[in-house]
Amino acid sequence: MLEPLVLFILQLFGSRLLSNGFMIGYFGINWDNLLLWRYHPLGFFIDVLAIGGFLVFLLRGERFPPAQKQKVILTISLAVMLLVTAFLFGGRLFNRTVDLIHDGAVQTEIAGQLLLNGQNPYDYNFAGTAFEHFQRPNFGDASNPTLDHYPYPPLLPVLTAPLAWFSAVAGFPYEGRWILLLAFALAAGLLIRRATSLADRTWLTILTVGNPFIIFFPLIGFNDILFASCLIAAVTLAERKTWSWAGVFFGLALAAKQTAWLAIPFWLIWMVRSLHGDRRTMRRSVLWTIGVVALLYGPFLIWNAPALYDDLVRFVSGVVPHTYPISGASLWQLLIIERSIPSPWITTSASLLQLAVAALVFPITLRRFWQRPTASQFFWSVTFVILCLSWINRYFYDNYLATLLLLALAGYAFYQPLPTEKRQSIL
Repeated sequence: MLEPLVLFILQLFGSRLLSNGFMIGYFGINWDNLLLWRYHPLGFFIDVLAIGGFLVFLLRGERFPPAQKQKVILTISLAVMLLVTAFLFGGRLFNRTVDLIHDGAVQTEIAGQLLLNGQNPYDYNFAGTAFEHFQRPNFGDASNPTLDHYPYPPLLPVLTAPLAWFSAVAGFPYEGRWILLLAFALAAGLLIRRATSLADRTWLTILTVGNPFIIFFPLIGFNDILFASCLIAAVTLAERKTWSWAGVFFGLALAAKQTAWLAIPFWLIWMVRSLHGDRRTMRRSVLWTIGVVALLYGPFLIWNAPALYDDLVRFVSGVVPHTYPISGASLWQLLIIERSIPSPWITTSASLLQLAVAALVFPITLRRFWQRPTASQFFWSVTFVILCLSWINRYFYDNYLATLLLLALAGYAFYQPLPTEKRQSIL
């Protein structure tokens, strides 16, 4: 009964996440959001499904063989995820107000439309768009620094542009979060499929598809899932000796989120240690990665390289004038709470502190990974490095933790050796 109990607890407390939003405030930790004062009907339905599913196991669990138990758990988990998806996406389908959506998702949808119109989102001012209207409650009458910057790498607007075109042609509501939902499905499916035992598949089903603490963020538009799913796909393909396709997906990860850049040294070490001097395969995989990165970043570098650099590097690091405020649960936010930093709007970068921490963290993790270059160790090393360097950044949110949890689960999924007979391409 341990697996159904864990699923029940995750979904019961996860419903509070959906009801109250365990989101950290912009200029200080908003403890009211962590309490159970407010409640949303969506959380009620999640509770009903969670309690109903647990009662099924409580009353009839002894009659379920292991394989059937996994199917029941998967059914309950999918029911919760589909309910959340229907609620969060249904607002646009029925022309209702959409409030449970991340501002980055709104800005990305506009960026996709800009590409269709031949405009560069990296040098575009988003004033007067739906993004400004959506952001107004966060900034009030204060000048909004996000209107002059699009801080996400090119993969997102490039993937979103076809959805904008389809929406215009078919008259279907424009919803860019479908990409993130598919990315989550890919990541969860690969992890569950990778498990070598029924028990591991059951646990991974619970901790991915059945875990509202993970699924909530991509469904409201946080795009971290995109780089995580590309990394998982790249490792899956590399483990099956299809290094060219692995190089393609690693290139997509690098074009999905700046955080993925931290995985480059670990990827190169794993490639060198796994291919045992097969320079041809190594060269081909690296060229595929470089080609994908060049294809996605190249046009924007030619279009306006300074604007791309400002948005992807200088803005997110906090060195441009009137930058995004310190926020979330980062070290810098704690310093604001302790009044060691006078204002969240201060223009300063965490780069020096991050370089100092990187000088300590990277040698240790890289040496350990060189000694044990496994897929599991790759995910755990990357997770540890990202956690250390992200927490000391200007902002660190709970969606970052959810993504790191997914990468850590990937390390668990890849921990057992892959049976020889399963080493075939997944494409």
